[in-house]
Amino acid sequence: MSQENQIPENDRKLAQKIGSLLEENRSVLSADNYLIDQIVDHKRTLYSTYQNELSESKEKSWREISSFIQTEGKHKAHVKSEQSISSLFTDKSTLLKVAAVLLVSAFLTIFLLQSGDNQPEILTQSHSEQVTYTLNDGSSIQLRPSSTLYLMNETDTESQYKLEGEAFFQVTPNQDRRFLVEAGTAVVEVTGTSFNVREWGDETIVYLQEGSVQFSNGSKQVTLESGEMAAANDQSITEPVKAEPEQFLSWQQNQIIFDNRTAASIIKELEYHYSIEINIPGHIKNEVLGGSLSLENRSVSLENLGIVLGGNFSSIGDNTYQFVE
Repeated sequence: MSQENQIPENDRKLAQKIGSLLEENRSVLSADNYLIDQIVDHKRTLYSTYQNELSESKEKSWREISSFIQTEGKHKAHVKSEQSISSLFTDKSTLLKVAAVLLVSAFLTIFLLQSGDNQPEILTQSHSEQVTYTLNDGSSIQLRPSSTLYLMNETDTESQYKLEGEAFFQVTPNQDRRFLVEAGTAVVEVTGTSFNVREWGDETIVYLQEGSVQFSNGSKQVTLESGEMAAANDQSITEPVKAEPEQFLSWQQNQIIFDNRTAASIIKELEYHYSIEINIPGHIKNEVLGGSLSLENRSVSLENLGIVLGGNFSSIGDNTYQFVE
């Protein structure tokens, strides 16, 4: 059996295909030849675009692969004997097998370098406890449990943040600097005020304690004055209305104070506060309740609400509860 016949057929075809493409300066391939296309394109662009980002070891490895690919392209057009082909593949077949691994590493390095600057910076996170974060200008943000605050952009004239969850903001007045908070599909803009932002899934609610804010969902904008609230989603935004502060701020004292709220809305608040899932029957959801619930302990909160609703909450899985009458 000849030495050439001991070479895996796929390895031989891969090297020949790459050599031909480089020699003919072509790069349009079918989806089935995706790996070949990536090797060829990567060889042509690596040094001109990403030379500084890749380590010296990867550059050296790629030079070896590149040298072999070019040699194979020229070799195909100037084959002198079956023995020369056999010798070439025997020495380089292993190199071809690791080419894909090196490419994956190179592409991951490039991707991380390209995307790193575009990722928002996490300023602070709260888990089971409230967290207060103070900005350089003295503004403070009190995060409700299970919330995250990101820094999206900061310049001399603008600071932009993103909130997941709920937080109370006390912004230091500065007429020359825009202060923006992105929450869900809505944006709040202030110059100096105190307000609460609640981002729960597809709805964002803002309650303004003091000052004035602009509240927008991208297609419509409203202005809130002290003591007003408004809600927004990607389709609409409500007109500002007066609201009782304890309805939105009582979580800071680890309790929920509610008046004429449905059981469904209270359940939703507990779900976000404790990062749990609660299942209740449909006929319970629309019950209107008034009173308060302690948020010091999850078990106590569920026990007290169960008493009010005439039943109890049973654990049916990891962080999942079912109301049983």
